[in-house]
Amino acid sequence: MTRSWPRNGKDHPLYADERQACDEFGIGGVTVDDVDPLVLKSIPTMIRRQGCGSRQSGAPGISGFRFWAKLESMAGHSFRSIVNKAGQRTLFLPLDQLECSWEMLRGRLKRESASPMKSSLKHGENPHQEGFVVIDEESGDPLAIQHFKTASGEPLSVHAESVGWIYLTNLFRGVDALTRVAAAFERNTEAVPRICILVQHGNTCGAACGSAENVLHQAIDTNYRASFDSLLVTNVPLTTELAYRLRQWMPADRPFSGIVAPMIEETGAGFFARKKGTCQLLSNPALGEVGVGALRPFQQVCSIRGATLTQAANTFVPRFPRDWSQNLIEDMCLAWGVCAASDSNCIAAAKDGKLVTNAVGQPCTMGACELAVLQADQPGRGRPSLLKGAAVVSDSFFAFADGIDMLARKKVRAIFATRGSQNDSAIMEHAKRFDVVVHTVPDDEGRIFAGH
Repeated sequence: MTRSWPRNGKDHPLYADERQACDEFGIGGVTVDDVDPLVLKSIPTMIRRQGCGSRQSGAPGISGFRFWAKLESMAGHSFRSIVNKAGQRTLFLPLDQLECSWEMLRGRLKRESASPMKSSLKHGENPHQEGFVVIDEESGDPLAIQHFKTASGEPLSVHAESVGWIYLTNLFRGVDALTRVAAAFERNTEAVPRICILVQHGNTCGAACGSAENVLHQAIDTNYRASFDSLLVTNVPLTTELAYRLRQWMPADRPFSGIVAPMIEETGAGFFARKKGTCQLLSNPALGEVGVGALRPFQQVCSIRGATLTQAANTFVPRFPRDWSQNLIEDMCLAWGVCAASDSNCIAAAKDGKLVTNAVGQPCTMGACELAVLQADQPGRGRPSLLKGAAVVSDSFFAFADGIDMLARKKVRAIFATRGSQNDSAIMEHAKRFDVVVHTVPDDEGRIFAGH
């Protein structure tokens, strides 16, 4: 039987066989798994990326396929696709180009049922745990994992085995914080400044915003100890000159685990080489355009034993009072964005465009207030707390007046929280005893719990 595709792209001798194979191996497409080296040798490299490759005259378009095998050593043969009965496109290889029989190839195919691509990670949350990532190659989200490129220019999804569970969770918690800070600025100032976020263990440990590139330096200074081995996420393009300066701001004995920016010049990547370990450099142009429109509009998913939880994304962004000063609004935007992307209960504070404290993961709001005060108090007798004059955000309401009392006595400038406590009236009356502005929104609209 002739195994070729007619130039006109119409019916050909193998159409019935391929249609039958499509029905047998799944309407979502055909994948190759644990492929025999002879088969792997003749599969084109380009099929590992959706929508890539050349279109030969008369051949249908290429889209909607999946591939699980690690495709490292393949010859660049042509390939074709057809549309099945469900209107989905399925990849097929011209069998005359394969160094094996059709029967052998059929033995290597498995049903995928439109499942996303699954890749192994370097390890799970701990080195002794296996880790995997399931990648949706059809995601239209510009901030999705497959749109982050490594220093070599390849998608991170192709090199998933080089990163671990914590790196990826830090990456997208950092992207979330960057996006929410940018969204708050866009909503309240109609402009997005330069922003830098440092992430450790899924939470922001340092952050800064402003009009100059030194926000990277300022973010490091907000928590110099925790910035060691942190992941830096920014909307500032990393030029060679800025990369050199960043390298000076973070000495050799305190490297980053990774740097993520809209652009990283190739000549600047060498400044972050490590003798031990790896500073993973990633770029995604979409980071330079984050704002309200980049807030995740899709469902969030969490697995529990025997079930999967889903919820709509929290796309709330506050609008602060117009009679506030520009400086206070900007500090509140930074504090709110960080708090909204941190584990609850959380109290975050910012002053002069820099994060002062991010007290996360406390079992009660008062505990978060105590931790915030502890983090902000400077060592040394007579030095004022960094909370003085700061903008403070709580991720929910204050159940009692004790938390606001503690913050107000540190002379914070303003507090943003939700309202919904039975003690709201008494709490607001207590706040009037201090020179502090308390701005609230309904809890069922503006609560920003995260990390559960």
